[in-house]
Amino acid sequence: MMLFRLYAGLWLIIMPFMRLWLSWRISRGKDRPERLPERYGVSNISRPDGTLIWVHAASVGESVSALSLTKLLFEKLPDIVILITSGTVTSAAMIANAQTSLPFGDNIIHQMQPLDSPHVIGRFLNHW
Repeated sequence: MMLFRLYAGLWLIIMPFMRLWLSWRISRGKDRPERLPERYGVSNISRPDGTLIWVHAASVGESVSALSLTKLLFEKLPDIVILITSGTVTSAAMIANAQTSLPFGDNIIHQMQPLDSPHVIGRFLNHW
């Protein structure tokens, strides 16, 4: 518990600098300004009814694996919705392509990986 408090306290110190870091990422094409709220755990997509499974894929390679996993999950559980989070614009584009090309793509939601701040993660989890 003490380590968690230390971690949460460090995030309170770091958080004001995250906007600068994210702005730098946007200026380099590594993030999209319209997806910035997702980094803070805020979504413009409502949580759908029913079972939602969250799969996180940090990179393009993990996104390929995540999409393979979603295919298997939809074969066994066709009524689920899968939320995929990822950390790169390239992986986001790959998942967006899957949403339009796969037969179960309408049941995939993509969000950018939220910052690992306890406050942000709490907001993200409360929404989903």
